[in-house]
Amino acid sequence: MFDDTTVVTALAGYDQLRSDAAWRPLDSVRSVSLAGDDRKGWLQGQITQDLRDLPATGSCHACLLKPTGQIEAVLGVWALPDRFLILTEAPEFLLDRAKRFVILENVRPALEECQVVTIQGPKATQRLSSLMDLPVGDAGLAELEGEPVTVLRSRRVYGGGWDVVLPSLEGAAGRRLTDALPLASAEAFDIAMIEAGTPVFGIDIDSKTLPPEMGHHFVASHVSYDKGCYTGQEVVARIQSRGHTNRTWVGLAGSGPLAPGAEARDRSGTVVGMVARAGKSPVFGWIGTAMLRNHVAESGSAVWIDGVSAEVTQLPFEGRE
Repeated sequence: MFDDTTVVTALAGYDQLRSDAAWRPLDSVRSVSLAGDDRKGWLQGQITQDLRDLPATGSCHACLLKPTGQIEAVLGVWALPDRFLILTEAPEFLLDRAKRFVILENVRPALEECQVVTIQGPKATQRLSSLMDLPVGDAGLAELEGEPVTVLRSRRVYGGGWDVVLPSLEGAAGRRLTDALPLASAEAFDIAMIEAGTPVFGIDIDSKTLPPEMGHHFVASHVSYDKGCYTGQEVVARIQSRGHTNRTWVGLAGSGPLAPGAEARDRSGTVVGMVARAGKSPVFGWIGTAMLRNHVAESGSAVWIDGVSAEVTQLPFEGRE
């Protein structure tokens, strides 16, 4: 359990994320380049989002699904003039899909050797534009300290910002960028992501998670119900049209400390889920995320975690100040 002093120390950079800008390395995120004249049509048949109207230098978020509908990978897709750049924590599934299902199409996937960092906060654009020329759209190439970098508009926390793909943190561009902005601690960044309703792959989302279980906020930005066929589409469409899930990813507003991994129980004492992530927000107090059974997943429902009561809330937390 954090005491107040520990919380203040652990949340270094939180204030900058809320009111200015701070950076954080995305060490688990990898960059996949998808080139070739047939890249758009091929990717359209693989992911949950509709790429048909994606503009040049536009972006979208999507999922790569198993045939049974569970999420294999969560993808951020940015359009560049000669390729798609895809950021994901699970590049192996996309690369394996291309290896198995690119037959005659001109599609060339490649895992890039690079470092991805994110600059987030309401003044992220202002801070970055003082260092380099930012693209007009969501994606573009820039130069920093003589090194090429790729700049991608993203919204990982409140206020949004940019992801920057660098050759490395140790190079001239990496040093210039990280020297110019404060570093957000891992704890501060995680709290800010919980507030924004941003899930963490491998914690909030696992190999058994179906997209509809992630709630309306996630589905609205990652799934198109109007596009054509893709792997896993039949399961997702069936749930949307005439089925339902048994659980939903939600936020928790605790009356006291919440512990990741702790069981959540309803009024009868029945286990209804487990806390995935948790911490103390300077704005919202003790908060967390959990995948809960649907009978307690409505906003305003109450659950108990190790004797601590928590109110269930739909994500994001923004607007609850």
